[in-house]
Amino acid sequence: MKIRNILEKIENFEVYDFIIVLCGIAAIAIGCLDFFGFTHFGIESLLQIVIGASGVLLLSQLTINKRIILSNNMLLSNKTNNDYVTGFSENITEYIENATAINIYGIELYRDIDRYYTLFASLSEEGIPIKVLLADPNGYVINMVKLRYPNNDSSATENIKETIDLLRELNKIKKSKIEIKQIDYLFPRKAYFIELKKDGVLFISNYTFRLAIDKSKYIFHKGKDNNYAFFEKEFKLMWEVAKIVS
Repeated sequence: MKIRNILEKIENFEVYDFIIVLCGIAAIAIGCLDFFGFTHFGIESLLQIVIGASGVLLLSQLTINKRIILSNNMLLSNKTNNDYVTGFSENITEYIENATAINIYGIELYRDIDRYYTLFASLSEEGIPIKVLLADPNGYVINMVKLRYPNNDSSATENIKETIDLLRELNKIKKSKIEIKQIDYLFPRKAYFIELKKDGVLFISNYTFRLAIDKSKYIFHKGKDNNYAFFEKEFKLMWEVAKIVS
């Protein structure tokens, strides 16, 4: 709010104050010239200078105000970068279909693997590498999941085990390159890293504490830039210390 107030005050600043001050200075200058006998310079010339200077000053101030308004709109606008949206994009299936590699991590991931099972099967038939990192179904993390969602009737342990069973089925496919690992860690988010031929996309779903599922915050980011690299590095560090699920 402080930034908004400051910008609004600057934006609404009247240039007439400058003109009044300039006219006052000119009047004093004319009086001094007349007192000392330098009236041959010409009062009309001085007035022309004052008018010209006022015009330049007015034009400059209008230009500055315009830039301030644009900056204000950029700072205070609720619009975000087009690469970021709320809710998993409907075309995530298109990205999965065209993936050259996929890394996924999340606590349970049962719904995800079940929902995209056919797509993962097709990728496995093509030999596309897929890494899946889950929470340890027998670890301390399960107690923290229960604390996070105390009224959840489903068992996190059973869901994780069912996810592993689905992934094992996919691994029976001849060319399948699915790797499964687990770690006793409460992930702050669920994430998909989908590698494409010339780029990559990142889907993130932030886990919440005792909030409805529809209140979860989603992020979709396209492009392998610093943001993508940051989260990808975090995944790799977790993957290094995680245990292999055979």
